[in-house]
Amino acid sequence: MNISKYLTDVRKEMNHVTWPSRTEALTYTGIVVVLSVVVALFAAFVDFGMLELIKSLTR
Repeated sequence: MNISKYLTDVRKEMNHVTWPSRTEALTYTGIVVVLSVVVALFAAFVDFGMLELIKSLTR
């Protein structure tokens, strides 16, 4: 397969893609950012809690 055929096929496939609107993209990006922060905070609290538990058990 040569590079020009590959690029032609890629262009054809990209025409079939349904792209989200700007509003949808911003909404989905916001959801991902908020959920990432929530999961990071949860992981931090669990980590802190486990650290304190281990400290109290090893004293």
